[in-house]
Amino acid sequence: MVILTERGPVIIDTGNEPADGEALVDFIGRGKYEALLVVLTHGHGDHIFGRPAFGGGCVEVVATRAACEAIRRQRDVYARRFGSPPGPSALIAPTMTFEGRLMIVCGDCSVELFATPGHSPDGLCVYVPEKKTLICGDTVVTAIPVAINDGDGRRLESSIRRLLDYDAELLIPGHGPALRGRREIREWLRFIAHYLAAVREGVRRVLADGGSVDDALRDLPFDDLIGSRLAKDRYKMERRHHDVIKKVFSEEVL
Repeated sequence: MVILTERGPVIIDTGNEPADGEALVDFIGRGKYEALLVVLTHGHGDHIFGRPAFGGGCVEVVATRAACEAIRRQRDVYARRFGSPPGPSALIAPTMTFEGRLMIVCGDCSVELFATPGHSPDGLCVYVPEKKTLICGDTVVTAIPVAINDGDGRRLESSIRRLLDYDAELLIPGHGPALRGRREIREWLRFIAHYLAAVREGVRRVLADGGSVDDALRDLPFDDLIGSRLAKDRYKMERRHHDVIKKVFSEEVL
């Protein structure tokens, strides 16, 4: 994702592999631009492995403070995937970190970064008020149910509900098609927040009855909680739904 500003392009995530980063560099290079900064929505490999294309220290890299540890944890993932340990520029730590919120003025527009943990501990979203555009990383996905991964479902639900405060007309998710129009955006955000809340409520009922995770999987079927909003036969959708139930169950028994 590239935001073109008067001061230069702002890159949001660098992609899943070095070729993705190279494509971004090629795109901005054809316009005779130089990257102003790179923003990492979180430290998972499919959002940071394009980093080598931007060189060692030639561009500011911005992320939440928690991203430093998240990126360090990706070293083994990188080595397994590409067959060798990451080079010195592949997983370089952010050069600027923040907690909470950071506003960057880029001439003709401002870029608001704000922490949205939940999918991962280090998640952030980006809002460009002049364009009424939300860029959500994996805090919001539209092709699959929510993905909690190494994060926390309670924090993810809170982060999603916080996005309802923004007057966005365009929402760009981490995975899946973009959402256009205030009504469509708010409808999806409310749905996924309600989905997480419904899974948690169901898990708590099962636990109150002395049930197991298998009972929760049986009592919280895909068709009841997601229905026709997502195609059940694509992207291992039912398994993803089960992963959410298992994650929430593990949170509730701790």
